[in-house]
Amino acid sequence: MRKRKRPRKKRRAVFVPERRAPNERSEILESKRGTWSAPVALCVGVALALALQWALLPEGPIWITDNGCKEILLRNFAERGTFALENPAKEIDPEGEFFPGGFHFRKRGDSFQAIYPELFSFVSCPAWLLLGRGGLLLLPALGLLAALAGFLRILSFFRFPSGTAALLGAGLVFGTPLFFYAGTFWETTLAAAFAVWAVDARLRGRDV
Repeated sequence: MRKRKRPRKKRRAVFVPERRAPNERSEILESKRGTWSAPVALCVGVALALALQWALLPEGPIWITDNGCKEILLRNFAERGTFALENPAKEIDPEGEFFPGGFHFRKRGDSFQAIYPELFSFVSCPAWLLLGRGGLLLLPALGLLAALAGFLRILSFFRFPSGTAALLGAGLVFGTPLFFYAGTFWETTLAAAFAVWAVDARLRGRDV
């Protein structure tokens, strides 16, 4: 009688991670550091420029009446807990016909409401309470840095070289009004940051 052959057992494939030589691993790390060295240096430089701007500007970064209106809202909320302004001369002008707010305010009942949204003044209130009028620049400066970081992420998505990305990032900061708006009490840089990060999220396949 013939002997039956035993079926051969299938050997399972074993995944063995590729081992790199120490020199090769160090070269990879160095290349990654080189990829981010110029953009990181740019971000540090912009942060220092913002600090210098904050130190040189007079306290209270008010450029135009829009900024002043937003600061009035902030101070009124911090002191009275409301964004509705009282008529400061109601004894001689009870109807509020000569309210000094100009077109920035509209009368509603016995008080005056600003034509601007109060959200920016509201979220800036803690910085104003902690740092005084100098704290009004905190959110605009952070907005600029956030916009720059998002812009650099977009450039990395398209695989721009490190040096080119840094130059384009510098152009965004100093070649547009963003650096100027980082020195005023306005939400312009924050709006730009939200827009830039929305583009980055869309490029990477995320719902916005």
